[in-house]
Amino acid sequence: MGDINIGKNIKQLREEKNLTQTDVLAKLQLSGVEISIYSFSKIENGRQNPTVSLLAALTQILDCDFNSLFQ
Repeated sequence: MGDINIGKNIKQLREEKNLTQTDVLAKLQLSGVEISIYSFSKIENGRQNPTVSLLAALTQILDCDFNSLFQ
């Protein structure tokens, strides 16, 4: 089994919803998840791992389940 690129999956799901990184960050902040655009970009590019709270919030924002993030 190959490495799972969660960041790539997040980016793909975000783009499918026609959301910019800024859109997602605003929604994350409304959900109480504080993250910088720099950190979010690093996550999408696979250079930083997301927190569980970030993943949970993203499932709501991107209208997906956890499995979608790990496929």
